[in-house]
This record gives sequence, C-alpha cells and structure tokens, in this order.
Amino acid sequence: MNKYILTNFPDSIDQVREFEANCAKIQTVIYSASDAAVVEILNNNLALHNIDSQFQKEFRLQTMSAWDYSVFQEKLGNKVEYGVLVGQSNSGKTTLAGVLKLNMEFTVIDMKAISDAVRASMANEDGEAFEGEVPLQSVEEEVIKIINQGKSGAQRAKYLFDGFLHGDAAAFVAFLEQFGVPSFVGCLTASEAYLKGRHCKKAELDEFPEDALEGFKEQADAAAAAKEALTAAYSQFPDRCNVFEVDTGASLETTTTRILSSFAPQVILVNHEKRLAIDTPCANLAIKYNMIYISAYQVIAEHVKNNTSWGK
Repeated sequence: MNKYILTNFPDSIDQVREFEANCAKIQTVIYSASDAAVVEILNNNLALHNIDSQFQKEFRLQTMSAWDYSVFQEKLGNKVEYGVLVGQSNSGKTTLAGVLKLNMEFTVIDMKAISDAVRASMANEDGEAFEGEVPLQSVEEEVIKIINQGKSGAQRAKYLFDGFLHGDAAAFVAFLEQFGVPSFVGCLTASEAYLKGRHCKKAELDEFPEDALEGFKEQADAAAAAKEALTAAYSQFPDRCNVFEVDTGASLETTTTRILSSFAPQVILVNHEKRLAIDTPCANLAIKYNMIYISAYQVIAEHVKNNTSWGK
C-alpha cells in the first residue's frame, strides 16, 4: 500500500476537494505548532475558515509541537491503545481490570495467567507438568502475539496490563516501548491495614501471620518502586498518557466510580441561536486549546450523507 506525504499543498479548501475527488482522500493534516500551552491562530481570527478549521471539524487535523516519529504514527492512527494497572498484591488490580473490561471493553493481559498457559504447553509427552521456571521471553512472545492479532481485526482492540512479571518496573517499561506510550497508568493503593485484611479474608485467616510480614514488606517496596518508575517514565507525556492514583480501600462501588472518573472527558457545551455562525470559531477554538470539536449538525449531516439508520 503506497503512502504519501504532501507538503505546501493543498493551499485552499477548493484544492482539497479537487485533490480528493480526482486523486485520493487526505487522511490527516498535521498542524505544526509550538510547544506553548495554546496554538496561535492566524491574526487570532477565530472566524477564519481555512483548511485547518475544516479538517478540525472532520476530525482529520492533528497538532504536533516537535517532530517525533512515534507521535507521528499515533496521529495517523497507527497506535496500540493500552493501559497499565500496578499495585501491591490485594490492591484490587484484577478486580478493577474486570471493571474496565466490562465498562470500556478492554482486553485484559494477565501475564501470570499467560505464564501458566505457557507452562501447561511445556508438559512432556507423558503429560507431566513442566516444573522449571517459565522463560519470561516466552510470556513476552505470547503478549506480542495477542496484540499483533488485534491489529488485524476489523475493530482495533484496547489492552489493559493487569500487573507484570518482570523483575523490576524498568524492564517492564523497556518491554512496553515497542507498543508506544500507554494511554494511562493506574497506580492502585490502599492502607497497610486494609491490604492485610484482604489477605486474611482471602486466606480465611483470623489475623495476619507473622511469617508473612517480610514478604508483605517486600511486596510493598516493589509496588512503590513500580509506581515511581512508571510515573517517571510516562508523566513526561501529559498529553498522551494519563497517570493517576486510585485508593482502593473503599467499597467496590466507590472505587469503580473513582477509576471510571479518571477516564471521563471534560465537556464544554456551546448553546447558541441558530442564526449565529459559530461553527468555524468553535473549530478554531478547538485547535487553539487542543480540544475535539463535535458539531451536532455535522454529525447529522454525515449520517444523512452515508444513509445510515440515523440518517434515514
């Protein structure tokens, strides 16, 4: 499949229409901007109707403050969408992964479960289970296979890592580099007393055993190190990765509300008289402040044009 980059052309909306009618559809316009908090519109004229405002209305305009090939690929839609949940044992990673799977249609990647499946496949000819340590590389290969299979589907899948098996978070971050920057990193926390209580409930114990205290501390230190490493790795991409913390020491209902609120969009509703021409100013404001502009009238027109069930 041939791909092309156009520079210094087209210059006008008429040229865009002519090019798309007789050559090919333009997938994306990359808007080169500074790294300032806002994008400057020419002469600060919000009523200016040009290629940029038109493509913003059609969700085909993307801004970049500096050249970065990985960001460029993301802007073209060539992105593996995934997130990561980390936290100490009994902090609720698997439970909340299930919540996100149910509410946001994530495919959960549980590396421990994948490791168990790999172990089962390594049984000998007599069916005896493999007793050695499962190679981490074999688990990584299975994860890569899962994600690559999702790329070929009609609908692009979203993935959620329920923890990791690597010896340290730095090795896990290095493994994730091939997939790009995650959309989010959720760091799950809870009080020591709450985590111990969950451990006792799961193990059907009356009190936390003293011989488990050292292992508990090691897990706490590892979770803190993972949080620090992942935050350091991805907090430098605030517009690409949402790094947040959720205290899971409350009811499941409360915790579910907290974590889902981390994905809730911030919406500005523009109400106006129909006679006012606000379409182009809204598109330019979306460019200026890095927002997504959705026009109800354009959505309706698109459905009518494509003769969808709504448009009929």
